[in-house]
Amino acid sequence: MVTSWPKLSPEKSRRAIRDAGVEFVNSFLSGYSNPAIQLRSRDPGVCWKAGGQLSYATLHEFTGPNTSGYPAPHIVELQVNVYPPPALISYHLASAGSRRKLGVRASPIISTEPRLRLCCLPEEAGQFGSWLPGWIDAQFCRHKRPPAPPCELLSWTWDAGGGSIQQPYVDLEDETWRRAEAVWTPAAAAQHDEWVRQIED
Repeated sequence: MVTSWPKLSPEKSRRAIRDAGVEFVNSFLSGYSNPAIQLRSRDPGVCWKAGGQLSYATLHEFTGPNTSGYPAPHIVELQVNVYPPPALISYHLASAGSRRKLGVRASPIISTEPRLRLCCLPEEAGQFGSWLPGWIDAQFCRHKRPPAPPCELLSWTWDAGGGSIQQPYVDLEDETWRRAEAVWTPAAAAQHDEWVRQIED
């Protein structure tokens, strides 16, 4: 099967995600003004205190050699407040030093919202680190529109008949953008669409 993306080994995929994670975490920590720490977990990520609760963001392989096998494209997913990584509870919240830095008690409330699942190519992930703090503020301040992203983003939803709907994320307003959980870069969406068409043919 001929694809428009390169074939990666499982190890190269993990390395690409680690590299993207380093860039994302450093960018987030440099742009977020409140206490935050890097997660010591298998998947790169950060956690921070927001709205009196503990929020977190992690980077995972969405499709690729470790999840879908070849010829799936290598797409990563930035998850915000979706699945708490085990290290958040077993390591960071068990550490008095981490709790003091974050300004939380021994058993803080772990956020389940606002949620975001942002799918992109690994080389695109780093730029969202500095964008995410603005997204967090816009969610809590209930801004009418999301902050301008570093690149085009598409909200991906489905209609009542199961049809796919993609529309520019920045065009969504009020509660619609704050509830839009699945967001994609055009490059990741194009590769995913191509892969699905090849599977269906």
